[in-house]
Amino acid sequence: MGKMQMTRARALLGFLALTMVAGALLAGCAGTRGRSGPPNWREEGLASWYGADFHGRRTANGERYNMYAMTAAHKTLPLGTQIVVTNRETGRRIRVRVNDRGPFVAGRIVDLSLAAARALGSAEAGVVPVILEAELPASAFANAAAAPPPRRPAAPPPLLGAFAVQVGAFAVESNARGLAARLPAPPGTARVLPFEDNRGTWWRVRVGGYHDELEASTAAAAFGEIGFPGFVVRED
Repeated sequence: MGKMQMTRARALLGFLALTMVAGALLAGCAGTRGRSGPPNWREEGLASWYGADFHGRRTANGERYNMYAMTAAHKTLPLGTQIVVTNRETGRRIRVRVNDRGPFVAGRIVDLSLAAARALGSAEAGVVPVILEAELPASAFANAAAAPPPRRPAAPPPLLGAFAVQVGAFAVESNARGLAARLPAPPGTARVLPFEDNRGTWWRVRVGGYHDELEASTAAAAFGEIGFPGFVVRED
Protein backbone atom coordinates (compact mmCIF):
# COMPACT_ATOMS: atom_id res chain seq x y z
CA MET A 1 0.00 0.00 0.00
CA GLY A 2 1.39 3.38 -1.00
CA LYS A 3 1.71 6.39 1.26
CA MET A 4 -1.31 8.07 -0.40
CA GLN A 5 -3.48 5.01 0.12
CA MET A 6 -2.40 4.66 3.76
CA THR A 7 -3.31 8.29 4.41
CA ARG A 8 -6.73 7.80 2.85
CA ALA A 9 -7.31 4.61 4.86
CA ARG A 10 -6.38 6.34 8.12
CA ALA A 11 -8.70 9.22 7.28
CA LEU A 12 -11.54 6.79 6.55
CA LEU A 13 -10.94 4.93 9.81
CA GLY A 14 -10.92 8.21 11.70
CA PHE A 15 -14.18 9.26 10.08
CA LEU A 16 -15.81 5.94 10.96
CA ALA A 17 -14.64 6.22 14.58
CA LEU A 18 -16.08 9.73 14.87
CA THR A 19 -19.34 8.53 13.34
CA MET A 20 -19.59 5.69 15.86
CA VAL A 21 -18.90 8.02 18.80
CA ALA A 22 -21.45 10.52 17.54
CA GLY A 23 -23.99 7.74 17.09
CA ALA A 24 -23.38 6.47 20.59
CA LEU A 25 -23.81 9.96 22.02
CA LEU A 26 -27.05 10.46 20.10
CA ALA A 27 -28.33 7.09 21.25
CA GLY A 28 -27.45 7.97 24.83
CA CYS A 29 -29.31 11.26 24.60
CA ALA A 30 -32.30 9.55 23.03
CA GLY A 31 -32.26 6.95 25.80
CA THR A 32 -32.22 9.67 28.42
CA ARG A 33 -35.17 11.43 26.83
CA GLY A 34 -37.10 8.16 26.72
CA ARG A 35 -36.57 7.19 30.34
CA SER A 36 -39.44 7.22 32.76
CA GLY A 37 -39.89 10.27 34.93
CA PRO A 38 -40.33 10.30 38.71
CA PRO A 39 -43.08 8.08 40.14
CA ASN A 40 -46.46 9.82 40.43
CA TRP A 41 -48.04 7.10 42.59
CA ARG A 42 -46.71 5.97 45.95
CA GLU A 43 -47.95 3.80 48.83
CA GLU A 44 -46.50 2.61 52.12
CA GLY A 45 -47.49 -0.47 54.09
CA LEU A 46 -46.74 -4.13 54.59
CA ALA A 47 -45.73 -6.69 51.96
CA SER A 48 -46.35 -10.41 52.23
CA TRP A 49 -45.85 -13.19 49.70
CA TYR A 50 -47.61 -16.27 48.37
CA GLY A 51 -46.04 -19.41 47.01
CA ALA A 52 -46.52 -23.12 46.36
CA ASP A 53 -50.15 -23.32 47.50
CA PHE A 54 -51.14 -21.00 44.66
CA HIS A 55 -48.59 -22.07 42.05
CA GLY A 56 -50.37 -22.80 38.76
CA ARG A 57 -53.69 -21.22 39.76
CA ARG A 58 -55.30 -18.56 37.58
CA THR A 59 -54.42 -14.98 38.46
CA ALA A 60 -56.70 -11.98 37.97
CA ASN A 61 -55.38 -11.31 34.46
CA GLY A 62 -55.87 -14.93 33.37
CA GLU A 63 -52.25 -16.04 33.66
CA ARG A 64 -51.20 -19.02 35.69
CA TYR A 65 -49.50 -17.92 38.87
CA ASN A 66 -45.79 -18.66 38.67
CA MET A 67 -44.08 -18.28 42.01
CA TYR A 68 -40.71 -18.08 40.23
CA ALA A 69 -41.67 -15.01 38.17
CA MET A 70 -41.29 -11.39 39.35
CA THR A 71 -44.97 -10.60 39.84
CA ALA A 72 -47.26 -9.26 42.54
CA ALA A 73 -50.87 -8.93 43.63
CA HIS A 74 -52.35 -5.51 44.41
CA LYS A 75 -55.93 -4.54 45.22
CA THR A 76 -56.33 -1.39 43.12
CA LEU A 77 -53.49 -0.80 40.64
CA PRO A 78 -54.28 -1.60 36.99
CA LEU A 79 -53.19 -5.07 35.96
CA GLY A 80 -49.89 -4.94 34.11
CA THR A 81 -48.55 -2.02 36.16
CA GLN A 82 -44.82 -2.13 36.83
CA ILE A 83 -44.09 -1.17 40.44
CA VAL A 84 -40.84 -0.63 42.30
CA VAL A 85 -40.90 -2.20 45.76
CA THR A 86 -38.45 -0.94 48.39
CA ASN A 87 -37.77 -2.87 51.57
CA ARG A 88 -37.83 -0.12 54.20
CA GLU A 89 -35.67 -2.16 56.58
CA THR A 90 -32.81 -2.78 54.14
CA GLY A 91 -33.28 -0.33 51.27
CA ARG A 92 -33.24 -3.20 48.76
CA ARG A 93 -35.37 -2.50 45.68
CA ILE A 94 -37.00 -4.72 43.08
CA ARG A 95 -39.38 -4.27 40.14
CA VAL A 96 -42.47 -6.44 39.72
CA ARG A 97 -45.50 -6.61 37.43
CA VAL A 98 -49.02 -6.63 38.87
CA ASN A 99 -50.95 -9.62 37.52
CA ASP A 100 -53.20 -10.54 40.44
CA ARG A 101 -55.48 -9.11 43.13
CA GLY A 102 -54.78 -9.09 46.85
CA PRO A 103 -53.69 -9.28 49.57
CA PHE A 104 -57.06 -9.41 51.32
CA VAL A 105 -55.59 -8.98 54.78
CA ALA A 106 -55.86 -5.79 56.79
CA GLY A 107 -52.72 -3.66 56.73
CA ARG A 108 -51.05 -5.42 53.81
CA ILE A 109 -50.74 -3.58 50.52
CA VAL A 110 -48.98 -6.05 48.22
CA ASP A 111 -48.52 -9.81 47.87
CA LEU A 112 -45.24 -10.72 46.19
CA SER A 113 -44.37 -13.89 44.35
CA LEU A 114 -41.83 -16.15 46.04
CA ALA A 115 -39.14 -15.05 43.60
CA ALA A 116 -39.88 -11.38 44.27
CA ALA A 117 -39.86 -11.92 48.04
CA ARG A 118 -36.49 -13.64 47.81
CA ALA A 119 -35.10 -10.82 45.68
CA LEU A 120 -36.41 -8.27 48.18
CA GLY A 121 -34.98 -10.25 51.10
CA SER A 122 -38.38 -10.72 52.72
CA ALA A 123 -39.10 -14.41 52.11
CA GLU A 124 -37.80 -15.52 55.49
CA ALA A 125 -39.45 -12.72 57.47
CA GLY A 126 -42.76 -13.20 55.65
CA VAL A 127 -44.08 -9.69 56.17
CA VAL A 128 -41.97 -6.53 55.89
CA PRO A 129 -42.63 -2.78 55.65
CA VAL A 130 -42.29 -1.51 52.07
CA ILE A 131 -42.72 1.47 49.80
CA LEU A 132 -44.46 0.97 46.46
CA GLU A 133 -43.83 3.39 43.59
CA ALA A 134 -45.17 3.50 40.04
CA GLU A 135 -45.40 5.85 37.10
CA LEU A 136 -48.95 5.81 35.74
CA PRO A 137 -50.47 7.62 32.74
CA ALA A 138 -52.60 10.69 33.41
CA SER A 139 -55.69 8.75 32.36
CA ALA A 140 -55.24 6.39 35.33
CA PHE A 141 -56.07 9.05 37.92
CA ALA A 142 -59.50 10.04 39.11
CA ASN A 143 -58.92 13.71 38.33
CA ALA A 144 -57.96 12.80 34.72
CA ALA A 145 -54.72 14.76 35.09
CA ALA A 146 -51.20 13.66 35.88
CA ALA A 147 -50.89 13.49 39.62
CA PRO A 148 -47.88 15.29 41.12
CA PRO A 149 -45.31 13.20 42.96
CA PRO A 150 -47.15 12.43 46.22
CA ARG A 151 -45.90 14.02 49.41
CA ARG A 152 -44.43 11.55 51.82
CA PRO A 153 -46.06 9.73 53.53
CA ALA A 154 -49.34 10.88 51.94
CA ALA A 155 -51.89 8.37 50.68
CA PRO A 156 -51.55 7.50 47.00
CA PRO A 157 -53.64 9.62 44.61
CA PRO A 158 -57.03 8.06 43.82
CA LEU A 159 -57.30 6.08 40.60
CA LEU A 160 -59.95 5.99 37.90
CA GLY A 161 -61.74 2.75 37.06
CA ALA A 162 -64.40 0.32 38.27
CA PHE A 163 -64.10 -0.24 42.02
CA ALA A 164 -65.97 -2.07 44.75
CA VAL A 165 -65.91 -2.31 48.53
CA GLN A 166 -65.37 -5.81 49.90
CA VAL A 167 -67.08 -6.11 53.26
CA GLY A 168 -66.70 -9.80 53.95
CA ALA A 169 -65.56 -13.26 52.86
CA PHE A 170 -67.20 -16.44 54.13
CA ALA A 171 -66.66 -20.18 53.84
CA VAL A 172 -70.46 -20.64 54.01
CA GLU A 173 -72.46 -19.17 51.13
CA SER A 174 -75.61 -18.53 53.19
CA ASN A 175 -73.63 -16.35 55.61
CA ALA A 176 -72.36 -14.25 52.72
CA ARG A 177 -75.84 -13.83 51.27
CA GLY A 178 -77.19 -12.90 54.68
CA LEU A 179 -74.65 -10.10 54.99
CA ALA A 180 -75.37 -8.89 51.44
CA ALA A 181 -79.07 -8.67 52.28
CA ARG A 182 -78.37 -6.54 55.38
CA LEU A 183 -76.14 -4.02 53.68
CA PRO A 184 -77.62 -0.54 53.16
CA ALA A 185 -76.69 -0.45 49.47
CA PRO A 186 -78.63 0.43 46.30
CA PRO A 187 -80.44 -2.55 44.73
CA GLY A 188 -78.19 -4.69 42.58
CA THR A 189 -74.92 -3.28 43.87
CA ALA A 190 -74.29 -5.83 46.66
CA ARG A 191 -73.06 -9.10 45.18
CA VAL A 192 -71.85 -12.47 46.43
CA LEU A 193 -68.91 -13.77 44.40
CA PRO A 194 -67.35 -17.25 44.70
CA PHE A 195 -63.57 -17.54 44.87
CA GLU A 196 -61.29 -20.54 45.21
CA ASP A 197 -57.90 -20.63 46.87
CA ASN A 198 -55.75 -23.31 48.48
CA ARG A 199 -58.18 -23.56 51.40
CA GLY A 200 -61.29 -24.18 49.31
CA THR A 201 -64.22 -22.06 48.09
CA TRP A 202 -64.95 -18.69 49.65
CA TRP A 203 -67.84 -16.31 49.12
CA ARG A 204 -66.94 -12.64 48.91
CA VAL A 205 -69.45 -9.89 49.59
CA ARG A 206 -68.82 -6.78 47.53
CA VAL A 207 -70.69 -3.56 46.88
CA GLY A 208 -69.80 -2.21 43.45
CA GLY A 209 -70.70 0.50 40.98
CA TYR A 210 -68.04 3.04 41.98
CA HIS A 211 -66.34 4.86 39.13
CA ASP A 212 -63.14 5.87 40.90
CA GLU A 213 -61.11 4.97 43.95
CA LEU A 214 -62.07 8.10 45.88
CA GLU A 215 -65.78 7.34 45.55
CA ALA A 216 -65.20 3.76 46.69
CA SER A 217 -63.00 4.85 49.60
CA THR A 218 -65.72 7.25 50.78
CA ALA A 219 -68.25 4.42 50.64
CA ALA A 220 -65.89 2.08 52.53
CA ALA A 221 -65.55 4.65 55.31
CA ALA A 222 -69.33 5.03 55.48
CA PHE A 223 -69.81 1.25 55.70
CA GLY A 224 -67.20 1.10 58.45
CA GLU A 225 -69.01 3.72 60.51
CA ILE A 226 -72.16 1.58 60.64
CA GLY A 227 -70.41 -1.65 61.50
CA PHE A 228 -69.44 -3.07 58.10
CA PRO A 229 -65.67 -2.51 57.78
CA GLY A 230 -64.16 -3.31 54.42
CA PHE A 231 -61.58 -2.31 51.85
CA VAL A 232 -61.49 -1.09 48.27
CA VAL A 233 -60.66 -3.39 45.37
CA ARG A 234 -60.57 -2.80 41.62
CA GLU A 235 -63.07 -4.80 39.57
CA ASP A 236 -61.26 -6.10 36.46
